[in-house]
Amino acid sequence: MNEAQPTGSLSDAEFSTFVHLLRRFSEYELDQFQLWRLKTTNGTVYINFGRIPVGASPQTYDDLDAWCAAHTD
Repeated sequence: MNEAQPTGSLSDAEFSTFVHLLRRFSEYELDQFQLWRLKTTNGTVYINFGRIPVGASPQTYDDLDAWCAAHTD
């Protein structure tokens, strides 16, 4: 990919696409868990996807379904 990568915060439309792709990944690709590491300008980010909450109660997680419902045109 030789195109310049966009920078800055995601727009609502980009975040909506991101959530849509996460849902599809979670539905069709995720078995039990996935652990990813991603380097950023602010240091490494560790990403945990799983079928059970890790390190916090389920109530502390942001509800992306609610976000999508609130931002649907």
